[in-house]
Amino acid sequence: MWTQLLLRFLGVAMLLATPAAHAQTNPATAEALMRESGLWSHLENIGPQVRESFIAGMTNLDASIDAGEVTRLSEVIDQAFAPARLRAQARTTFEQDADPRHLPALQRWFASPTGRAVTRLEEAAAATQADTRSILQHGGKLFAESPAERQALLEELVSVTRSPESMVRMTLNTALAVYRGIDSVRPDPRGPTEQDMRAAFEAQRPQLQRAFMALALASFSMAYADLPTGELARYVGFLKADPGQHFTGLNLRALDAAMVDATQEMGRRMVMPPGQTRT
Repeated sequence: MWTQLLLRFLGVAMLLATPAAHAQTNPATAEALMRESGLWSHLENIGPQVRESFIAGMTNLDASIDAGEVTRLSEVIDQAFAPARLRAQARTTFEQDADPRHLPALQRWFASPTGRAVTRLEEAAAATQADTRSILQHGGKLFAESPAERQALLEELVSVTRSPESMVRMTLNTALAVYRGIDSVRPDPRGPTEQDMRAAFEAQRPQLQRAFMALALASFSMAYADLPTGELARYVGFLKADPGQHFTGLNLRALDAAMVDATQEMGRRMVMPPGQTRT
């Protein structure tokens, strides 16, 4: 679900500052929220994306890499980022952090016609928006040709979801995970350290922020092209209200926890002796 994928840490400070006295959400309710919001299906797309980036990065660094090693590493990534594993980790966060006070409002939203329409559109976008150049070209054109009212709503959607900041964080975390994996099997003492890479990335943060702002606007323009402006306004209103902001933070913490767990597992599996398997 692209909207939730691009969101990250909205309202986290507020949520952490409140007493954690609410009861734990049961697994069925947590899973239902993940399914209704589209996060459940979105988690299927992460593993293939990480695998593609990793293998491309490795072969660029070492064109002579053995085909057997490529196969092994691909399998490692598929295992670490398996949908079932990601979903289990994300569901644990939902169970622990979902505030029962907001559950009725969230359930009403996801059961509403607009909520269901938004989820379907976001699931479709997550499955089809793969080429950045195409998104910028076609989505940018859609945004430019949209009425001023719709442009303002799309810009507000980017703002309330803090999508550019989330894209920057996701890019950094993925890039560092890929680097750690490559370095674990192809260490290069002459190459940059992880600290070097992080510093170089941080120096580019302002440019990346601007680039991801344009990408988010283009992506949202495409994703919600079939959503009437009135319904888009209702969606923005939902995200700005307390239940929507709570769900945004919850969803992003769940995704972040799943990604951290998967990248750590990927690193562990990559350095295992040949023939050893992890249970």
